[in-house]
This record gives sequence, C-alpha cells and structure tokens, in this order.
Amino acid sequence: MSPLDQCASICAKSTELKCQRAAECETMCKQSMVLPACKREMVAANECMIAQPISKWACTPDGLAAITGGCEAAQEKFVACLSTM
Repeated sequence: MSPLDQCASICAKSTELKCQRAAECETMCKQSMVLPACKREMVAANECMIAQPISKWACTPDGLAAITGGCEAAQEKFVACLSTM
C-alpha cells in the first residue's frame, strides 16, 4: 500500500469516529508522508495501525483519530529511526 493510500485508510478512522478535524486529516497526513528518511519504518507502523479494528482507535484532543493500543513495537522503531536524524 502506498503512503497516500495509507493516508486514506488512516483518515477513514477519523471520519468513522466523527473526530472534529477529520476533514483536515488527509492533507496533514500527506504532508507527514514526505519525510526523506525512515520511510520503511513509517510504512510498517502505518500498516500495523490500519490493520487494527476501529475499537482500538479514538479521537484525540487535537481532533484526529489515533490508535489507543497495539503497534507499539512498530511505532517505537519509527520513533527510534527519527531520533537518529
């Protein structure tokens, strides 16, 4: 799945949950996908999150959906990669 397809899948969670800023999600997501490094780790973390059921997602105070459980290992690998930049 391409990063742009991942954005559509991730943002569908914000829409399904009726998060306050769901309409802005795809634009913000696409902007975050242009990181020059850590693409493999980002894609792996996103794929893990996309596979999670809606019951593991919730609207955050910033108005977007975020995963509430699962995928910690994939997210940690992504964060670790970013910290080396």
